Amino acid sequence: GRIINMKYGMIGFYFNEDFGYILNPYTKMRGSALNLTMKKVYVKEKGISDDEMGIAIKKTIQESCDALPIERSELDGYNFWEASGIKGYATFSKKFRKNFEIWI
Repeated sequence: GRIINMKYGMIGFYFNEDFGYILNPYTKMRGSALNLTMKKVYVKEKGISDDEMGIAIKKTIQESCDALPIERSELDGYNFWEASGIKGYATFSKKFRKNFEIWI
């Protein structure tokens, strides 16, 4: 079968006052409608300008739009939140606010 990209973009956007921002693009799981985070994370320091943040958001969305579906196994052992230095998602979710998800 033909593999197509997402045709739309979805990103996660997280913030912590001391750390800054984490942006991560999503793609689809091959053969499913399930959204998966990609193995790309963008870390932006707090105090970033609005223009720089806009560029980072656009880049992350574009990567999601261009992404091909992946197998779930491609993410084994990968956790986007480890970019923050935090090992567990429960701790990460207490320290970082998920400000929004963007779908276009």
